[in-house]
Amino acid sequence: MGRALKEASALPDLVVCSTATRARQTAARALKAAGYTGPVRHDDRIYEASVESLLEVVQSIDDEIETAMLVGHNPGFEMLIGTLIGATGHPANVRVPTATLARLEIAAATWKAVKPGSATLIWHLIPRCV
Repeated sequence: MGRALKEASALPDLVVCSTATRARQTAARALKAAGYTGPVRHDDRIYEASVESLLEVVQSIDDEIETAMLVGHNPGFEMLIGTLIGATGHPANVRVPTATLARLEIAAATWKAVKPGSATLIWHLIPRCV
């Protein structure tokens, strides 16, 4: 998945990762394969997070960051993506198994302004082994 990230020219400016060991290991392997050398921030709020908590994580990203990548867990990530790309009050149903990459384009002037329904799913890549 790291090679796929690199081939898609989708390396982020910042990675925000759960503090869970498995998430940290997965992120490290994928980022190494992608050739990513940028900052990685570990955030306790991602582990077993609700959609509201994950939105807070997204909204706390500094505005000088143009592209961010989150690494975390389900069911929270499926719900977050569904909430961001669905109509307000009607989350989309998105499957996000282990090691899935999903690229969203956010229609917000700042990270703090990200809200439900403010994103478009650009692509969604599920590993063949899942």
